[in-house]
Amino acid sequence: MSRTFCKHEWLSSSDVEAAPSKPSPKMQVIRDRPFPCTICEKTFTQSSHLSVHMKRHTGEKFAYKLCPATFTHSSQLTVHNREYTGKQPYKCMVCDKLCNYASELQAHMSKHTGEKFTCTICQKQFTTNTYLQEHTRVHTGENLFACTVCDRNFTRQQYLLKHMRTHTGDKPFSCSVCQKTFSQASSLKKFTLYAVKGKHKRSKI
Repeated sequence: MSRTFCKHEWLSSSDVEAAPSKPSPKMQVIRDRPFPCTICEKTFTQSSHLSVHMKRHTGEKFAYKLCPATFTHSSQLTVHNREYTGKQPYKCMVCDKLCNYASELQAHMSKHTGEKFTCTICQKQFTTNTYLQEHTRVHTGENLFACTVCDRNFTRQQYLLKHMRTHTGDKPFSCSVCQKTFSQASSLKKFTLYAVKGKHKRSKI
């Protein structure tokens, strides 16, 4: 029952409805990232991202459909696919040059703009901030990609991937004319340019 006092209405506890409580930060995270890992409790926004993450726990590899290569990370598979197929999805809007990676395109664009990024430790200059950040790891030792065979460290995954072929002997790039194989896409490209000059000979089978 309510009663009036000094022109203010006072309500009994039974008349007061509980105000809707706001979701806790933890509940909000669960709603935004509803796919949790059952092993380490990390959460994801999409089930596909969870599936990729689970491979780290199970040891399952990402297999490439065009060659026997397998990878521990999906990003490594993406890099390998671009090198294998020669796909260059990034295009310069100034001169139409095609690039494999966004960072590669940014580095190319600096040729048009003249912009440079300088390391505050050794004063070395770079064409992109991405390259500068990668270089900084050489000084700090953080987030480097290590070879499990010889312990060499690399600032980018694709550099490690290329290096690993020196241990495995993998040569995924082949000439369509003579079937000669190469460990690097750049080596195949140089060989192809050599062939265009008329010095290429088809291998005898």
